[in-house]
Amino acid sequence: MYLIVPLFIGRFCNHNENEQAQIDKSKILLEEDYNSSQYTWGNIRIQLDTSLLYREDNDKYICKRVGQVINNLECQENDIFTSEKRNALVKSLESMKEFAERTFKVRQIPNNTFEVSYQVYGFEPKEVSNVDLYIYIVPVNTKEEQIHASATIFSYEYPSKRAREGAIKFNSKLLPTSPVLYNTWENSFFYTCLHELCHLLGFTKSQYDYFHPVDSFTPYSNPLCTITRKGKQFTFLTTPYCHKFAVKHFNMEYFEGDNGERCLSGIELEDGDGSQNSLSHLETRTYMTEFMLPTAFTNYRFSRFTDATAAVLLDTGNYIINYSNLQPLLWGNKESFDGVTYIKNFPIDPPQKVFPENYIVKDEDGLEPCGFDYKFFGLVYDIPAPDCSKPATSQANFNISEGYIAKYCQGKDFYNPNDEKSIHNGTLYADFTRFKFPQVTCPEGTATLPYVNQCLKYKFISDDEIKFESTSFDFSCYRDSNPDKKRWVYTVKYKCPDFERFKRTVQLYDSFFNSDPFSDDGTKYYYNANVDSRTVDMTPVPTLPLINKIVFPLSISLGIFSFILIIAIIFISLYKCGYISFKRGKNSDDESSWVPQSSTTESSGENIDEDKEYVIPGREEV
Repeated sequence: MYLIVPLFIGRFCNHNENEQAQIDKSKILLEEDYNSSQYTWGNIRIQLDTSLLYREDNDKYICKRVGQVINNLECQENDIFTSEKRNALVKSLESMKEFAERTFKVRQIPNNTFEVSYQVYGFEPKEVSNVDLYIYIVPVNTKEEQIHASATIFSYEYPSKRAREGAIKFNSKLLPTSPVLYNTWENSFFYTCLHELCHLLGFTKSQYDYFHPVDSFTPYSNPLCTITRKGKQFTFLTTPYCHKFAVKHFNMEYFEGDNGERCLSGIELEDGDGSQNSLSHLETRTYMTEFMLPTAFTNYRFSRFTDATAAVLLDTGNYIINYSNLQPLLWGNKESFDGVTYIKNFPIDPPQKVFPENYIVKDEDGLEPCGFDYKFFGLVYDIPAPDCSKPATSQANFNISEGYIAKYCQGKDFYNPNDEKSIHNGTLYADFTRFKFPQVTCPEGTATLPYVNQCLKYKFISDDEIKFESTSFDFSCYRDSNPDKKRWVYTVKYKCPDFERFKRTVQLYDSFFNSDPFSDDGTKYYYNANVDSRTVDMTPVPTLPLINKIVFPLSISLGIFSFILIIAIIFISLYKCGYISFKRGKNSDDESSWVPQSSTTESSGENIDEDKEYVIPGREEV
């Protein structure tokens, strides 16, 4: 699958386009596979075949110089597979492999031997032993600017239908030049590698019909269910763990559609634009921040491996998962609000009607950038909403196709029931909803707030107070602070957060599961910051955009200068009008000095309290 979105947001995945042709061929190779009584469970053993990256004859397949032609495509400068890219790719994959091997267990047979036979790119057939998944690594040259990587399955074990041989291809022009590890600050490429691995593990629509219980190889019947609600079509994976996730996360046993339709609740799959890429990813609208979305948010720390993807992989029947390596999905999670109240119909009602504050942008919000979890601020890419009373042909342009308009108008009651002036631009994966995509993600111990547009250090002073600070200012928010009121500190506008929501969200953000998230017992978590910002690579460290670095301190300086100037003008005016006079005096050194004296002091009998500190009260905007 190719990880895909506009370049300014991320890359896409298009896995199914390369997979289907291999499936029938692989069935021939499975007849002599193991009997289920022979296996034991053990950590998955992954072998990465990176030999193509080092072979002397690889210039038949890999761009090594400008002007070289591969598959009728001429290599450009950014296509060149440099030694820096090779080192970064290999080390990033090794980090992904280490994470996967301590996260997944599979059925294993001692001394199991099988043949790998991918006879493309000069690979030769060979036998491998004590390997559970063999993966060829291939950098490719492509015209696509938005396709990051793809995964292809070649052969399976039988009767489990677990992949044992496959390939991951990477777009050479989009490879990093430095290793991206699990703990690297900007870890998007790590999750790209893990994303493609999970397609090989079975998260792909060609595999759903083979999903089975962990203690049986008999497939579930009718794993997918489809309904239409308010003109939008939904497709759900309703296998047991997916259903458990929906019940625990949304408190819904069934999803109701129009005209009496209903499905057992489950995991919604991304239908996208109806291409072969559809139904092999999680729905962006419902599982934002999950790493198995069809989009990768490049150069940002945003994606998470959550219980949503775990539910799908557990329903393959082929894995036991170490939950301590998983994080909870915060998006739509009651635990990030008050821990009690579910968001009614969150997965099936229009986002404009049910999504909480900071989840999406509405006309009334303007360009407010704060992310839903207070850990990023970003942008929304939008265009004017089409007029469904006019023909699509008259409105189609570079930014919006006729098909895009037709799908929008078919489901307008879902996508835009409030008749907002704008919709999301660029991809059907956003369901026309104006999500905020990250521009800056905040390091450990920092967060952002509505309108602030920067990361602030925060500290819980007490159960009722949070202190926020930057290098230029600080302020406190309280449990009883009105989260709807706009406030000011110097020239910076902000809103205090809902106290309980902020506290729960930032704690869950850096938490991992400490128990089975699908158990009927209460879920337990342990706090373990994903990244220790003091010890790991955080270059570039998220900070104010350059314009703010210049303008913000300048605005404070101008404000102070203006205040002093006004005081000086008032002082001079009072002096000229006779309200202030000066008397001659002598200091201890018998030098002349001028001592200001209020002309009204004696008559009023009042003196200025020289010990009192006079401050300008904070401003509030209702």
